[in-house]
Amino acid sequence: MEEAIAYFYDALRTLETLPDADRNRRRRLRLVFDQTGEFHFLHRHREYHDLIRRHEPLVLELGDDALLGAYYARLGHRQWTFGEISEATATLERAAELCEACGQAEDAAATYAILAWAHLMLGNYERVKEYRDNALEKI
Repeated sequence: MEEAIAYFYDALRTLETLPDADRNRRRRLRLVFDQTGEFHFLHRHREYHDLIRRHEPLVLELGDDALLGAYYARLGHRQWTFGEISEATATLERAAELCEACGQAEDAAATYAILAWAHLMLGNYERVKEYRDNALEKI
């Protein structure tokens, strides 16, 4: 995974040299969003949080709800990882809403799974079942 992250940063640098067109911006964001697992399992949580936060203005400028949903899904996951459960649930609820509206099943499933974990930590067991079921419907 360390090697994968090195390749990711090489690819990101390459994408950043391309013309500042919407197509290239979207490619850059998808590349960043697709690295969640590598950063997570290497416990490079703060680094990934900072990376996605640096891309927030770009997401907002594009005005693409699918990308915004993906962004909030990753941000909420970082918040959950940091133990910011209340903030995470609010962010993830917004992500789920956007992902559902845009038909982003994979991002919605991941979002619902983290929401289930967050509500488990909060002791909201009925919500755990609800979000677990929502996640399973998407996969």
